[in-house]
Amino acid sequence: MGNTLTQLLQLANGTRAAFVGAGGKTSIIHLLAAQNSHLPVLVTTTTKILPLRQNNVTLCNNLQSCLAHTPAPGTVCAGQLNPATGKLEAFAEGELATLCKPYPLVLIEADGSRGLPCKGWAANEPVVPAFTTTTVGVLTLGGLHKPATKGIVLRLPQFLALTGLQKGQPITLAALAAMASSPAGMFKNAKGTLALVINQAETPPQIELANQLVQHIKQQNPGLIGRYIIGSAQQNRWQLARK
Repeated sequence: MGNTLTQLLQLANGTRAAFVGAGGKTSIIHLLAAQNSHLPVLVTTTTKILPLRQNNVTLCNNLQSCLAHTPAPGTVCAGQLNPATGKLEAFAEGELATLCKPYPLVLIEADGSRGLPCKGWAANEPVVPAFTTTTVGVLTLGGLHKPATKGIVLRLPQFLALTGLQKGQPITLAALAAMASSPAGMFKNAKGTLALVINQAETPPQIELANQLVQHIKQQNPGLIGRYIIGSAQQNRWQLARK
């Protein structure tokens, strides 16, 4: 380990990265924004996101203030504030495309999982904008061996359909791989290059399981994903998956 997640994801000037999946998207977006604080970074959503509350984050909670803001080094967190929920909600895609233009790096939360480790996707999910240059899937081992039930899985019927599991059966590595590799999985609306981050892999046994998961994905859908990264947002330690 030793490379930053920014380096491993190859985020360059002009990147518009959409984050999909389950298992730490928001934490990873926070981390990448902090790693790139020397740049103007826009953090936004096509669904809903909790506002970033760090001291160095500028909050823009309506379109007019966002468009009027002059980008400067640091993070701008932008969306339409819903006072009832306290969350920022999506601007229309055309409005978002205009807002993104002056920022060298844009990080978009394009999927929701309600804090659960596994998910199936509705027809309109994930919501990946047409201007996306990189789609980053996020996956965790948190559901492994747990029962496929509503307490573990968001959109359980869709999850069962894409994994082949029955309700209540233990979630296997093959089932987790199907979340990433299935045509109905997290990358079904992806744009640009594709990368997968397996988060919350912190111990040698967890890292080994993550590498096994990568092999399952490659067997199920060879060539789908360009880069596989394993590590932990909490520890900020990352490595490329074993080839």
